[in-house]
Amino acid sequence: MHQTALRTSVVAVSLLLAGAMGAAAAEGFCAGAADSVLAEPAGSTRCLRGANPLDRAPLTAAPLGPALSWIVDLRATPDQVSTAPVGTLTLTPVGPVAAGVNLYATDFDNRARTLYAIDNFGATLGTIDLATGAYVSDGALTGIPAGHTVTGLKFDPLDSDKAFVVTTSGTVSQLHRLDPVARTLTLVGEITGSALAIDLAIANDGTIYVHDIGIDSILTVDRTAGAGTLVGPTGVNTNFAQGMDFDAAAGTLYAWMYLGGGVNNLSTIDLTTGAASLVVNGNNTEIEGSIQVPVPFIFLDGFESGDTGRWSAAVAL
Repeated sequence: MHQTALRTSVVAVSLLLAGAMGAAAAEGFCAGAADSVLAEPAGSTRCLRGANPLDRAPLTAAPLGPALSWIVDLRATPDQVSTAPVGTLTLTPVGPVAAGVNLYATDFDNRARTLYAIDNFGATLGTIDLATGAYVSDGALTGIPAGHTVTGLKFDPLDSDKAFVVTTSGTVSQLHRLDPVARTLTLVGEITGSALAIDLAIANDGTIYVHDIGIDSILTVDRTAGAGTLVGPTGVNTNFAQGMDFDAAAGTLYAWMYLGGGVNNLSTIDLTTGAASLVVNGNNTEIEGSIQVPVPFIFLDGFESGDTGRWSAAVAL
């Protein structure tokens, strides 16, 4: 979408909904927003439960441009941050990660502007500089269970202030909630049926998926209790650290699947069966990846009845 058209769309939605406030107030503002004739595709006008947006500045979506995967190559020396167009392994180097920093869990916030990461070695939460690839620590991350490795991080499409984190001891996998401001993990529960959850991804509807490399399968995870439900086998024998993320615009789940010996293939995951379909063969890489596509909600922060003081510009691109 052209930038001018994007701004026009935001203004048009704002004016339309502001003019309909009388009817919207009667049925609840969230319901009124969903009724808008300018509503985006199903699910994109969800009113999220979160802090009052009047408490902070309005959000803006990521700049327009090609959708990119941001990749941390764990096989490089030192680890290397690169980009690639979504659905490819055509890498463009950005810069190295400092020696001794282990980034097995990365994700963009729902606006797709800030790339967060957890350093296992230092037990810190921070961000990756998109200009240099450097990891910048924000401070200590508390709540990592003893003997566990953090293997996945994903922001919650249903609550833009929080994220989910998965950890594993090699015999037990756990789901946690992350408060990125306080830098604290709160245990949700054990992911039953999963001993080696290597990463997680979250669909726009809030469904949590994990990839377990012990059973080479995809599971869904209950966001309130952590219970795992088997979706099905990937059909790929994978090992060691690797990544998985949704293209939030297309609804496609991509997995960078590491087979060992430097073979790291890019595949898509069938959400019904768990089966992996090869997109492109990759060699001499071991990839943790995140896709820079904004979650397609018009009102990313949510708002309360009658609150039209600030409109989010986080429109689906």
